[in-house]
Amino acid sequence: MTKLSVNVNKVATVRNSRGGSQPSVIEAVRTCIDAGAPGITVHPRADARHITTQDVYDIAEELAPFKAAGGLAKKHSVEYNIEGDPRPGFLELVLAVKPDQCTLVPVKPGEITSEAGWPANTPADALAGTVGALQAAGVRVSLFVDPEPNAIRWAKTMGADRVELYTEPFARAFDRGPDAASASFEKYRAAANLAYELGVGVNAGHDLDLKNLTLFKTLPHLDEVSIGHALISRAIFVGLGKVVKEYLAALSIVLLSIVLMTSGAEAGTRVSFSPADGVTIAGELYEASSRPAPAVVLVHMLSRSRGDWRDWPDRIRDAGITALSIDLRGHGQSTGSAQDLQVMVQDVRAAVHWLGTRPNIRADQIAIVGASLGATLALLAAVDVPQVRAIGLLSPSLDYRGLRTDTALITRLGSRSIWLAASDQDPLALRTLRDIAAEPSGPREQHLSTALAHGTVLLDKDSDVGRALVDWLRRSFS
Repeated sequence: MTKLSVNVNKVATVRNSRGGSQPSVIEAVRTCIDAGAPGITVHPRADARHITTQDVYDIAEELAPFKAAGGLAKKHSVEYNIEGDPRPGFLELVLAVKPDQCTLVPVKPGEITSEAGWPANTPADALAGTVGALQAAGVRVSLFVDPEPNAIRWAKTMGADRVELYTEPFARAFDRGPDAASASFEKYRAAANLAYELGVGVNAGHDLDLKNLTLFKTLPHLDEVSIGHALISRAIFVGLGKVVKEYLAALSIVLLSIVLMTSGAEAGTRVSFSPADGVTIAGELYEASSRPAPAVVLVHMLSRSRGDWRDWPDRIRDAGITALSIDLRGHGQSTGSAQDLQVMVQDVRAAVHWLGTRPNIRADQIAIVGASLGATLALLAAVDVPQVRAIGLLSPSLDYRGLRTDTALITRLGSRSIWLAASDQDPLALRTLRDIAAEPSGPREQHLSTALAHGTVLLDKDSDVGRALVDWLRRSFS
């Protein structure tokens, strides 16, 4: 479901126009949380005309109990998103606060509000150090871009986790009528699909409101919308808590429509289990009809969920293999924090252990298949778990944001089978595939795709890769 992040800048604007502390930004944050908002956004500018540096710290303190690891005690977790340009002092502020997400936005001198996304010809050295420093601190990075293919590809080369699509052009087109709105929306649809294919998450924001969301909320792969001006403006007349609930209700209709459209498919059984540190890992089990059956754990990409595997668990089940797709901690329906990638290895090992205790599973015939981050986690989890007989890697990396593996670890896997797939247009994954395939200790099967895609998207973009994966799993257990 698309998440709502409420931008509270305008509350600070009103406060600053008179001086003093009213209206209280913190009270606004509390009202949004009480209404169910899963995110709070601020954009501290250099002139502090609305959100101040102190506001940034105060909101961080207010949101601390609602971090993903402890949010259940408060009914739900709340993400903190800080927007801003990489000016002197901004990076230091964000690193001091360590929000869940930082959205890097270009700023023009004298602008009242953001007027465009990062140009696709922005030099790499303008942002590369900032992106890397934020990610090293566990902060998800989103880059504010126009809905243009070159801008999306540029964001990918910069290492962004997500893009935030600048939606003012769509809002203006929506005001002109259905034909203009539809034509504009198609540009955003193409941009969102390209981002998804490249393994980049999709956020959106700027001038979205309850009217134009009727169309924009249907954008494919939309993770989050950040809404401030329209939401706060309406709140003046009907109340902030009520308006937040209106926006949440508007976005939830998308989820309902997806459920209705897919209700004919045979779903798995929802399950949950806990690693040693006590978080709850949510999963979905697709049990093969023949029992006891071999099994596979499916591990998704960063900032995604088990739904990323689409109908592939069903296809694996049809091949006589039980499939367990999981939500890593801090993702989907699992509790815990998404910041510590290393500890997610526990999640995958716990999934293998849980499968091994099931009466209808052959505990000595288990595989792990991971995509992108999930591929790295699969390798690290499998190396010390001998019942894992096979490891499938979609778009692998030997160094995923500090989560490192190496060929020595591959050697430790011995004679266990490794299946690898990557796009020939994905340089890092391609290099990793070749490094792993060259290690001679056990059977290696590799598939190169000409599709411009990353991780689980390869399965949708290149049907041969998906068929090869299922066939390899079947042969691994024969």
